[in-house]
Amino acid sequence: MGRKILFMFVILVSVAGISLADEFRLGGIGGIELVNSFHRSDLQKEFDNRVVVYPGLYWEYIPGNLGFGMTYLLKFNRQASSLPDIDYTWYFDWIGTLDARYHFLSESFLDPFIEAGIGNAGRVDMTSYGAQSEGERDELLMSLFGQMGGGVAFHFKEMHLGVKMLYRFLNQPVPAARFDTYPLKNFHVSFFGGVTF
Repeated sequence: MGRKILFMFVILVSVAGISLADEFRLGGIGGIELVNSFHRSDLQKEFDNRVVVYPGLYWEYIPGNLGFGMTYLLKFNRQASSLPDIDYTWYFDWIGTLDARYHFLSESFLDPFIEAGIGNAGRVDMTSYGAQSEGERDELLMSLFGQMGGGVAFHFKEMHLGVKMLYRFLNQPVPAARFDTYPLKNFHVSFFGGVTF
């Protein structure tokens, strides 16, 4: 009973917040882990690798020029396995952030903004190993990170499209945990689009 009341309270607060907001944005996003630096050797290495897109969702509440929201990037990865009894290994990757943005011209067609955020990224091995191969399971990767950057959005009535580039200035393992750090790139670019209420 207590969970139902809490759930209803969260729904009512969310609906009330959206109805009172100057603007609420919701949409889909595709993020690309770009490069660690813009040195020629790093650019050539990334050019030789295939581009991996992390699809996801985002939302943002903008009561004025300052907005806040969250971004959720998720991806299932399938890789050929070196184990004789398993064809593929499956991984689930995530990159989630709590974002704050300052919109310089939030109500115009052209909406440039700057952004800062903190987040969590990780990977878990989801492969169904047999009893003989269970010891081959990879450890969980997880890290906490900070990022900042900027971008621009374009408004088309109740819709918007945009692009942003972020610089990750921090990527550290989770304190008091034995997990290895998730290998985030220093530079990240995202393309996004959605609806505006």
